[in-house]
Amino acid sequence: MRPFALTRKPARAATSISLAAIISCALVVAGAPSAAMAADVPVTTDAELATALNTAPDGDVVVVNADFALGAAATVANSIALDLNGHAISVAGLTVAAGKAFTIRDTAGGGALSATAGFAAGITTHGATLTIESGTITATAGHGAGIGGGDGQDCGTINITGGTVTATGNSDGPGIGSGWASNGPCTISISGGQVTAVGGNLSSGIGSGWYAPAPATVSITGGTVVATGSANSAAIGGSEGSNGGTVTIGDGATVTVNSTNGRAFGGGVGGGFGTVTIGGTVIVPASASMIVPAGGAVTVTPTGSITGDGALGGAGTLANSGTLTVASIDSVENGGTLAVAGNNYVVTFDSNHVDAAPASTAQRVYAASLDAALLALPAPTLTGRTLTGWNTLADGTGTAFTSATSISGDLTVFAVWNNPTPPVTPAPPAGGGAAVPAADSGTGRTLPQTGVDASLGWLALALLGLGAAAGVVSRRRERTQG
Repeated sequence: MRPFALTRKPARAATSISLAAIISCALVVAGAPSAAMAADVPVTTDAELATALNTAPDGDVVVVNADFALGAAATVANSIALDLNGHAISVAGLTVAAGKAFTIRDTAGGGALSATAGFAAGITTHGATLTIESGTITATAGHGAGIGGGDGQDCGTINITGGTVTATGNSDGPGIGSGWASNGPCTISISGGQVTAVGGNLSSGIGSGWYAPAPATVSITGGTVVATGSANSAAIGGSEGSNGGTVTIGDGATVTVNSTNGRAFGGGVGGGFGTVTIGGTVIVPASASMIVPAGGAVTVTPTGSITGDGALGGAGTLANSGTLTVASIDSVENGGTLAVAGNNYVVTFDSNHVDAAPASTAQRVYAASLDAALLALPAPTLTGRTLTGWNTLADGTGTAFTSATSISGDLTVFAVWNNPTPPVTPAPPAGGGAAVPAADSGTGRTLPQTGVDASLGWLALALLGLGAAAGVVSRRRERTQG
């Protein structure tokens, strides 16, 4: 019986594995209907849209197949997507249910969604997640944020990866962010697209609402963003009475900050500054300024820059590993109060000749090179000489300095001039004689003449002969008369 037993054990083991595989497959198949249920839901009327947004199950995509207006507010009840599909629709406010995720896209191009609310945010995302991938989205609040929370509501999580988005807050609400007195989380991430955010009364462009205890977390890593804060509020950060939260501008983002009171970033009046890191490009226009208040700190990474025709100042600190090319910088070194550490150097250009003009020029550089700081090399002049470059040593034997040279500290560089061209010595006249005096090539002074031209010598001898003859004739006449 032992041989028989040995042949049956493998068969029983195989049967056991087969049953496990069958059970596993059954579980997979059992879950399949949920995925299979995800489908496109076409809509052509406002009524169909309202129904689809409110009843479509998780995973469905509501596809718009016509242009129309929904005169009432709409609610997204589940985690679904809306494909504008090249069409334009409008709603009287849109709310994403808490705990749900809603995605807006436009696969055909040219699609637009306009959401204008009555007494609420244009698009309410309290406790929810909103992702905008493409399309033209316009959200206007009646009370609260353009996109985010209404009164007392957080903004949940807002992701903008593409499209053209315009969000306008109203009555103590930011363009994008949490509402008035919100104490919940608000996370805003922008990685692409063109975004314009305008704060409502006493509110930030992007960030927390008026007197909201919970600050927002804002990350802008791509795209083009224009943020405008209203009175007593930051362009990006806190509204009046709110803290600035955490703001990160990443490499690849271009952000324009408009603020009438110098609060480009940080908290509103009465709020803490928060944390600001700039790794992208921040533009401060002529009508605005960026003030870092006492106790506030801004970090500019090697890829970051602050530029524009506005002003940068305050009594805080700025750790600069990047570039500052804003028109006016009220730093300590410039007689102001802003402490700029890191890239903050003086390069002195010595013209290296008593007759050169100007004798020297000093430039303050808030970057790692003149090129990065958008500064040009000075161009002194010297009569009869040509400037050929700059060098770290006066005799020109040091290291050449150009606009691309890396700068890591204060330094002085010296002008390098070409050698003057020696004057051409004319050939002596026929008959010989001394050469015409030349000028010294180094000092430019005229050398003394050391010889007499031969023709002048012959003329002198002739004159002497005539004089002697005249003397002889004169003496003879005197004798004759005597």
